[in-house]
Amino acid sequence: MNQRIFNVRHLIVSLIPLVFIGLCGRTIGLCGGTLQADRPNILLIMVDDLRDYGGAFTSEVVKTPNLDRLRAHGTTFERAYVQYPVCNPSRSSMMVGLRAEQTGITGNDTRLRQKMPEIITMPQLCKDAGWQTHAFGKLFHLGGGKNDKQKALWMDAGRSWHTAQAFEATQLGRRIIEGRNVTDGALNWCQWGAADGTDDDQPDGQIAAATVAMIEKPGDAPWFIGCGFMKPHDPFIAPKKYFDLYPPKSLEIWRDPADIAPVRREAVGFGALGEAFAKFTEQEWRELFRAYCAGTSFMDAQLGRVLDALDRYKLWGKTLVIFVGDHG
Repeated sequence: MNQRIFNVRHLIVSLIPLVFIGLCGRTIGLCGGTLQADRPNILLIMVDDLRDYGGAFTSEVVKTPNLDRLRAHGTTFERAYVQYPVCNPSRSSMMVGLRAEQTGITGNDTRLRQKMPEIITMPQLCKDAGWQTHAFGKLFHLGGGKNDKQKALWMDAGRSWHTAQAFEATQLGRRIIEGRNVTDGALNWCQWGAADGTDDDQPDGQIAAATVAMIEKPGDAPWFIGCGFMKPHDPFIAPKKYFDLYPPKSLEIWRDPADIAPVRREAVGFGALGEAFAKFTEQEWRELFRAYCAGTSFMDAQLGRVLDALDRYKLWGKTLVIFVGDHG
């Protein structure tokens, strides 16, 4: 694996652990098979804040049958590390193959092209070489608020992608059946909710549907589709049925060892965060953990819809599938 391009916490590459094989104009032999295309389709699936547990990785806490299914198709890289433990720096770094110190992106408030306006990104390289490139959801960090022009700039629409689209929950999907902010509002993001509606009332369901629709669209050119799921990132909201997978009493919360070394002050968890976290009861930790598990299983179900499309149209032999988490 080219470590300059993919330095992420966990990486699954389905079929072959090389990214730009299509640019080489040749068929690549695999362990157990051959990628049957000189210019393969590329499906980049990025997931937000996915930690290293779940059936596909280190334990059986979280139910991720589709991630396990994807893993069975290819190779899992368990020692591929993020460049920076924050969304925008990590994603920018992966998209251009440079460290955060080189891009100058170390927070979520600066677009990549504000620092490096002429940099060639991974999807842009493919776009310029003849791939149809389309992004659904969060590939680059999303910003711009309600300003459509700014949102397009954050998604790098027109440069990296022919089209790029972000999604929002529907009115029904915003209705919370059960949930609360566990900091009493001190941290707006620190809330969980079992939501009303179907999967498609949430952004990730819409992202899966749009990805599948693009896969189904006929055309002669190879495609590079970015499928960027929002969960399990906060706020920890998912359709209620995914919460039902995790009865509260079935979950054990993490407890630091008694002899753990003092945490460095540079670590996350100080200031307003530390003050709020220090007040958490075991009940509140368990509620957040349950919500994170629910969000992960919700994301996994949407992943399954995309994999089903590859099955349905028999695309595994000519599609490179890359699954990454931006950071944990």
